[in-house]
Amino acid sequence: MTPELSFSVSGAASSDAARRTRTIPCVHSFHRGGVDGLRRSAFPTRECRGERDWQWLRARRIYQSGCRSQSFAGFKTVCRANDAAFCDSVEPRRTLAQRNPLSVFRELPARRLEIRLGKFQLVDFFDLNSAGSDSHLQFLNLTVDNNGAYDYAADTRGYTVGAMLDFEDHNWGIRFAEALMPRQANFIDLEWNLSRARSENIEFELRKGLLPHRNGVVRLMSYINHANMGDYRVAIQQFESGETAVPDVTNHPFRTTTKYGFGGNLEQSLSGWLTAFGRFGWNEGRQESFAYTEVNQAVTFGIAANGKKWRRGLDRAGAAFSSNALSGDHRLYLALGGKGFLLGDGHLNYGRENIFEMFYTIHVWRGVYGAFDLQHINNPGYNRDRGPVLVPAVRVHLDL
Repeated sequence: MTPELSFSVSGAASSDAARRTRTIPCVHSFHRGGVDGLRRSAFPTRECRGERDWQWLRARRIYQSGCRSQSFAGFKTVCRANDAAFCDSVEPRRTLAQRNPLSVFRELPARRLEIRLGKFQLVDFFDLNSAGSDSHLQFLNLTVDNNGAYDYAADTRGYTVGAMLDFEDHNWGIRFAEALMPRQANFIDLEWNLSRARSENIEFELRKGLLPHRNGVVRLMSYINHANMGDYRVAIQQFESGETAVPDVTNHPFRTTTKYGFGGNLEQSLSGWLTAFGRFGWNEGRQESFAYTEVNQAVTFGIAANGKKWRRGLDRAGAAFSSNALSGDHRLYLALGGKGFLLGDGHLNYGRENIFEMFYTIHVWRGVYGAFDLQHINNPGYNRDRGPVLVPAVRVHLDL
């Protein structure tokens, strides 16, 4: 059986570096006796497929110098005194990357500033989670594949126009985006006058596992939206004073109001094939839900797996639980007969909306994937008089 040797030219242990390390099938054998115990012929040569010259040369220099601040094939050693200066100099300058619809680079500087301008989805860069962010191949529920309380700037189709700065270091990153808001709730047209409407988004990412020797990521995010949003409390007061027949959050002249929220996002590797993840989100809940979905508090946790354990490496499976809630103003507005862009049937017997979802995605052939998904929803739409309901789904996805 052909052995595998994974190496990362890195002076510091970094979950990001580990995540982006290239695994190279080699024709040589080796053992885990330490660098000093390895035969020179056992070190990977150019016969290893898929490596790049700069990786090979730098890794060989580290091996030959006796640097023990590096990690090869799962063992670590120490720098000898006369090699300490060289060992300190081998901090990775570049990382490997995969081409995707948002980037064509195969290599990137490990420490870099990325600048993006144009039309995009904020959730392609914020609130990402490797275990629960891709509705093409993973979960389908809106509050599982994204933070339900993140009312991110977007038109009806989920896109906005904005500018983003993203600074990435070896094991952490921070990003900020300024983006356009829709003119009305869940509307197709964006407001281009920034004095009338806009959205600020910031996220800090720490790539460090909570478990020893396991990769993990912690993300903390906050956002502030400025737009022509209605106020649930004002709509209730108008209804109670007889100004409107039912509470109507859109019954107001143009005005710019502010809505803010924050979120946390965690993923933790448990093994080579199993990952745990979780999210928490909250927004102030007085201003109307405007762009994503009608949630003021969201808690989600789950597990995701790849098929390596059962020799189906490109298959995916997962299970997650999500619990969503409304603010006091929002739930009273709906209970009195008000309507939002998603919710409202004239009455509300309030209860938290609890969702359990599981899926299995099968790799059929090349870029063809099929999936089975099942959701069990208690109190759909936060209404105890509704449900529970089972939502089965079948999905087909094609990668070109």
